[in-house]
Amino acid sequence: MLHEAGTGVAGQGKESRTQGDHEMEEPLILCATDLSDEGDRAIDLAIAATRSLGGRLALVHAVGPEAHADDAPAAISAAADTLEDRLSARRERAERGLEAARARVEGSGVAVTARFFEGTTPADAILKAAEELEPALLVLGRRHRDTGFVGKTVDQISRKGPCPMFVAPPDGEAPQSLAGAHWVVGADFSDHALGAIRAARALIAKLGGEVTVVAVVSPSGAEDVPYEEQTPQTALREQSILEQEAELSALAEREVPGAAALTVRSIDRPSVTLDRVASEQGADAIIVGTHGRKGVVRFILGSTAERLLRISRRPVLVVRDCPMVGSPFYAAPETEGPGDAGTDD
Repeated sequence: MLHEAGTGVAGQGKESRTQGDHEMEEPLILCATDLSDEGDRAIDLAIAATRSLGGRLALVHAVGPEAHADDAPAAISAAADTLEDRLSARRERAERGLEAARARVEGSGVAVTARFFEGTTPADAILKAAEELEPALLVLGRRHRDTGFVGKTVDQISRKGPCPMFVAPPDGEAPQSLAGAHWVVGADFSDHALGAIRAARALIAKLGGEVTVVAVVSPSGAEDVPYEEQTPQTALREQSILEQEAELSALAEREVPGAAALTVRSIDRPSVTLDRVASEQGADAIIVGTHGRKGVVRFILGSTAERLLRISRRPVLVVRDCPMVGSPFYAAPETEGPGDAGTDD
């Protein structure tokens, strides 16, 4: 790790609050930026999340061979006679950029620190930062192209990150606040999807808003076929889908009372279908788990979540596991007993 680029003037101490019988620190939100326009959108999303959830924001910038792979501008290259000079010039530019980002966050009224972290790749540096700082949420930006800082970096962190990850799209403006947001949640009845649903429940409990739980299924083939012409296999598949629809409604009502539940029949990829539904619903953001598939529902494979991150024009919150007690994304199920807190189903 390298030196700190600066610190905010408020909120530096570890504050705590109580959630039920559990003492919890004010959440730390970690935002990784490559100082690009896409990185600025990630910072805007991180500001909105910090304002809404409370706590502190830490900006980090990855340094290392891949983090600064682009050649320096011609004016700098011409003035630099050695590799050391060029690296020094790049470092100075990064320091100025990170300090400007820190000042912008501080100007928004959010308590902030800013640091460099070193790694062999950007993902390695960000994961090191997450290991040391133990954030409740990691915020990244996504570029139009699928290589470089975001793209493969987001994919790697979605698999290995220790906390939920919020990804800002390369286009559009970040919300000013998450209060009252409409969240679309992908569901496939796996434990990973359950973690995403419970994260949505925790968010609306804290911030208000609404939730739509969506399952994507392949058509049964019986949709436009008279019952008497259906094959036994088609009839069984249709019955299975109808049972899944009932199960989804029960799951949504149990976990997020008042949430809408949609079972969408589609031949498109689940990522495309979920993004389309979010657009049709006017959702502010999407929440997904990263793995799992059950029954006829074909939703949250790891590759599906990764494709969704690449195509969606909305922020996507990725939850790898059921959040634990103390996380701002934790919500105990209604049926949880005294000894069940913090465990996955």
